[in-house]
Amino acid sequence: MDKRGNILELKKNCAVIMTEDCEFQYIKKRPGMFVGQQINFDKKSINKFKNNIIRYAGLVACFLTIILVSIMSYSKFNTSKDIYAYVDIDINPSLEVAINKDNKVIFVKPINEDGKMLLKSLKLKGETLETAISEILNQSRHNGYIKSQTDNYVLIAMSLNPETIEYKKKLNYLLDALNGIAEENGKERIITRVIDTSWETRNLANQNNISTGKYTMYTKAKDLGLNLSIDEVRNNNLSDILKKLDIDSKINGYPGNSHNTDKPKDIKTTTPTQEKEVNKAPVISEAPTWTVGINYTIGTVISYNQNKYKCITTHISQSDWQPSNVPALWQKQVVTDSKNTWQTGVSYTVATIVTYKGVKYKCLQAHDSLEGWEPPNVPALWQKP
Repeated sequence: MDKRGNILELKKNCAVIMTEDCEFQYIKKRPGMFVGQQINFDKKSINKFKNNIIRYAGLVACFLTIILVSIMSYSKFNTSKDIYAYVDIDINPSLEVAINKDNKVIFVKPINEDGKMLLKSLKLKGETLETAISEILNQSRHNGYIKSQTDNYVLIAMSLNPETIEYKKKLNYLLDALNGIAEENGKERIITRVIDTSWETRNLANQNNISTGKYTMYTKAKDLGLNLSIDEVRNNNLSDILKKLDIDSKINGYPGNSHNTDKPKDIKTTTPTQEKEVNKAPVISEAPTWTVGINYTIGTVISYNQNKYKCITTHISQSDWQPSNVPALWQKQVVTDSKNTWQTGVSYTVATIVTYKGVKYKCLQAHDSLEGWEPPNVPALWQKP
């Protein structure tokens, strides 16, 4: 009869498994195994010699494991009680940023060698998350990881502490904020992918020495039956991995602004790509009416409900993807005679200047304006230039 267990450790030729009935078994190592993976195995797979060594130690080890996990859990929530979220950034350098409830950086950890090189030129502790990511992008540009005349992919994976008060509300706010951080500079185009992942997924990623974002891509690839090993995902260029996964259709399942945490092997939802080109198309006076079933490309301007919208993500329109409902796909265009006046329902980008009650304000963070978010009321979004 098959047994079921989780991989605790991978050795050269075997894997250490803890079964559901708290037994430890050595089995023959198979391709594609990774720490934390749940597998089924039969008696033929068990290494009898090694298991004789651990037979009498198994029960003791099991109790020690339980005690150790309890101690680690207690320690984790005491040493990380100030950590509001972990944010992993993958460009080709991979970094993990820990932030507190005030959105300030507590520490930054490199995940790969390129990340170590990048951190040598950065001092991010105490900075806001938005500032930290902007500096990471700028330094990546300086070090040649972000290039001109090409698409540059940035994957941002956020794991929010489940003990955080107002968990869901803050999750949505932070994801929306993250999605607007990466901006174009010069002739470069930066394509950001923002996903929210669970605390457990982040821990499994750490055990496998890989970023949370890349680990999520790996588990999704396995679910889809794609031939992609964890070593390939860990070591390959981010752009190559995204192309191989065809992430637009397989991971970014649908557009929208709802965000849910995932299970370790299931991305239930992701924040859609925010693709914005440097040479933005001007708003034209005559714009075609939005229609279902059309392949809209970036920069296309359409008319919907007497408003004009500009496409910011290439897509084929569907019946429930009206421009007013999916700001991840469409950006509302300010009418010409009041383009400098602050309005609700407009997607403002960083550095945009608006006028409100005769006073000018500069946008600090990309966002969709809402009633109650007037510039003088939200200094986190607007400041007087």
